[in-house]
Amino acid sequence: MAINKKQPEEKPGLLLNFVTKNATGFVPEVVQVTAGNYGSVKYRTYLLGNRQALLNLTGITASVKELLAGFTLEQQMMSGGYAPGIKNPLEALLNANENQLILLRKHYYKHIKQLQPLLGKELALFCCWNKEIGVTHNYKKVSLSQYTPTLSFKVWQTDKLVTLECLVKINHELFKVNDFERQQFFLKDRGEIFMMQPDDAEKLAQLQQKILTVHRKQKQKFLEQVVYPLKANYEVDDSAVAEKITLDSTPAPMIRLSELSGDFLVITPYWKYDWYETDDVWAEETVTLQKDHVYYTIHRNLTEENAFRERLKKMHPDFERQNKEYFYLKTAEALKKGWFYQFYNQLLAEGITITGAERLKQFRYSEHKAEVKITATGAIDWFDVLVEVRFGNYIVPLADLRNALLNKHQHLLLKDGTLGILPAGFEEQYGLLLKMGQAEKNKLKISKYHWTILDDLKTLESDTTLKKQFSETRNLLHQTDFGKRYPVPKNIMAKLRDYQVAGFHWLCLLHDLQWGACLADDMGLGKTLQTISFLQYLINGNNKQNYLVVCPTSLIFNWQKELEKFAPGITFYIYYGNDRVLNKTILNKHAVIITSYGHMRSDIEMLKQVNFGCVVLDESHAIKNPASLTTRAAMQLSCHNRIALSGTPVQNNTFDLYAQMQFMNPGLLGSRDFFKQQFATPIDRLGDKDAAMQLQKLVYPFLLRRTKEQVAKDLPDKTETILWCEMEAEQREIYDSLKNHYREVLLGKIDHDGMGKSSIAILEGLTRLRQVCNSPAIIKSEIPYPDISIKKEELVREIEDNIGRHKALVFSQFTSMLSLIAVALEEKDIEYIYLDGATPAAERQTLVENFQSDDNVRVFLISLKAGGVGLNLTAADYVYLVDPWWNPAAEAQAIDRTHRIGQTQKVFAYKMICRDTVEEKILQLQAKKKNLSDALVMEESGFVKKLTRNDVAFLFS
Repeated sequence: MAINKKQPEEKPGLLLNFVTKNATGFVPEVVQVTAGNYGSVKYRTYLLGNRQALLNLTGITASVKELLAGFTLEQQMMSGGYAPGIKNPLEALLNANENQLILLRKHYYKHIKQLQPLLGKELALFCCWNKEIGVTHNYKKVSLSQYTPTLSFKVWQTDKLVTLECLVKINHELFKVNDFERQQFFLKDRGEIFMMQPDDAEKLAQLQQKILTVHRKQKQKFLEQVVYPLKANYEVDDSAVAEKITLDSTPAPMIRLSELSGDFLVITPYWKYDWYETDDVWAEETVTLQKDHVYYTIHRNLTEENAFRERLKKMHPDFERQNKEYFYLKTAEALKKGWFYQFYNQLLAEGITITGAERLKQFRYSEHKAEVKITATGAIDWFDVLVEVRFGNYIVPLADLRNALLNKHQHLLLKDGTLGILPAGFEEQYGLLLKMGQAEKNKLKISKYHWTILDDLKTLESDTTLKKQFSETRNLLHQTDFGKRYPVPKNIMAKLRDYQVAGFHWLCLLHDLQWGACLADDMGLGKTLQTISFLQYLINGNNKQNYLVVCPTSLIFNWQKELEKFAPGITFYIYYGNDRVLNKTILNKHAVIITSYGHMRSDIEMLKQVNFGCVVLDESHAIKNPASLTTRAAMQLSCHNRIALSGTPVQNNTFDLYAQMQFMNPGLLGSRDFFKQQFATPIDRLGDKDAAMQLQKLVYPFLLRRTKEQVAKDLPDKTETILWCEMEAEQREIYDSLKNHYREVLLGKIDHDGMGKSSIAILEGLTRLRQVCNSPAIIKSEIPYPDISIKKEELVREIEDNIGRHKALVFSQFTSMLSLIAVALEEKDIEYIYLDGATPAAERQTLVENFQSDDNVRVFLISLKAGGVGLNLTAADYVYLVDPWWNPAAEAQAIDRTHRIGQTQKVFAYKMICRDTVEEKILQLQAKKKNLSDALVMEESGFVKKLTRNDVAFLFS
């Protein structure tokens, strides 16, 4: 009996072969699937060399065959940009260049997409994803998803690390890329295949070749170089690492004018919160959005917004019954009885910006061109300026003109209902004049500090007296040889460098003009010496006047030392401490009074009674906050003139400049709100270059800044300076307690055992006192001492306020002190690198290379023994020696880590010394006893061996 066998069923399919690879990563083939008896399956695959291979397929329509023909080698060669007539296309595919690969992948993607509607119906889809051991093929039937994955990224951080995570979004849901198996632009999840855009697959491959997790110290560089560029094409969630700012500002109401159907004037209210504008009356009260990689949370003040809408409603009867999104009037009604003119100028007078008027078609433009006439007359402290802008016979009221410019309008609504257009360049030429002047009827009062504004006006008309005054001032300001007019006082015990002489002349000139001055030279260029020379010049001219110097507590002793060194003839009084006194006797005996910001603030009621010849604020950024009690106190001081000294008058933003300039030249920059609106916000938030140029024009006569690079030829290659530090009460109390203890113990031991047997105890006592000068916390003790450190505070202040973007080396003999400094730098988000004796030798060069090449790393903390020799750190040009060492040669070696061949900048080295401590006394002994200086070439033991009992008594006194 014959067995009746069933005819085998054959199905065609497309095979994506990732085991047999060409340069694109896979080979497309056609497959004939035969389902035999007893559940067996046979696969016959055909490489699509040409259309002939398609003849082997059965059960396939002509249209499908035509689509599959797109995968033939012939079509691949054409799509890949190969020259025709290639003899060995398979070899060519294996060796494709990058441009050819990009074209081929796009070709494959396109043809698979064209086949997608047929897959699973007329054509099966198989893939051979990987090769299993002992199996010649591993064909799996798969389905192709209709969803195209899109790349998305998320940045997150821990205490130490920042990570960029690669994600894909499929049907609005996010998945980790690593959750899929991936080959080229294919993602596979079990039996389902997803096709990414080839460009996305390329970007993903590029990214995964990079380091996507970095230390938080490299965060900013990582964001700028890796993360931010992705935002141009992809969705990136960087909210976990981005800066977040909350705007709670009062909304500035604005009006947008437009027309509807040519017959209606439409008035739409909207609001501006800093830079954010909205007219959406239905929006949420809290809005979150991103701008320039910063996430802003904006709290809308709906009460204020509704109040403005209600006020608009009352400005015309028709508005009462209209909706709250916008208001409208027939054009004829708006012009009736001059209503629009009154409405327009009333809003401008209230400081409300109006936009869109220039696009109105139903409102005529004036046929007259604007004629501008500016006339000025002089006074003692003011200039009276008549500003006349005329359109035909109509003169624009000064208030209307100022309101238009303050709201950045280039047009004016005239009384006849026409729009007058201000001439081109009007804002640029007259804007500052109209903004800064105080309006009185149809005249402006311009402060003497705004002399440059009037001097720049080419069309200015003035009387003979004012012309003469302007000419004399102009000649003074442009004079180059001040040597005869302002000779450097002979009783200054220093040879001033050329730029310092120029700074001295500038201070004298502005004093004669009764203009306050801000000397803003880079740190280390001698602002104190220039100021002392200026004070000496004033004292030589009037020895009955008093002069006040206000500085941070830590700098009081610096001023004392500098005065003693450079101007020994100047009598000065330190107004500081709990027993401070200031009376007529003291004022009669001392020309210069030196005090701290704290004492100025607390004693202002007494200090403001004294009429000083000049007040000098050192580190004047201490008054950058106009609302602070310190700033308010400084503004109350009575004086003939005022000087500000600061290497960084602008530390965080433009507004830092306001209070300092207000102190020097009251009224120069207008009111606080005006300065914010016209300068600070446009410059800092909006990057307004015109506002920046206007501000520079206002302040440049009163601010002198020279950088190290500008005066490099006048500087020595290396400048070494002592940075004096004044301990606060708690640190001083600990120091005095230990000093008295060791003095009593050591002198008794010396008397009993002699100097030779007491050297170890002496060394221990000196080390303890030096540690307290750094911070009591670094002393090893059963009961820990508190971390109170004037040196740490001063060092961080120097790095934060004075060195700008320069780099600094910080040396200490005590690694525990470096650790405390590291914590303080982290709290201020100042990036640093650390090296001590525990750092493996293999890592040293990597640290050096990072410091030399990474602009974000500004500070290198180094222990003396680990980094005093063998390191080349020429990227730094500032050196801080936190504690003085026994061996000056070791200090020199530390400084020479940067002051060496390859250094292109001038080097400034600062030795930090606590006043009235063992540190200061060591310096005094060095100067007093030459043989001791010679002994200091040795280490600690050599130093101690050269001490006498009297030296020990002096050091612990």
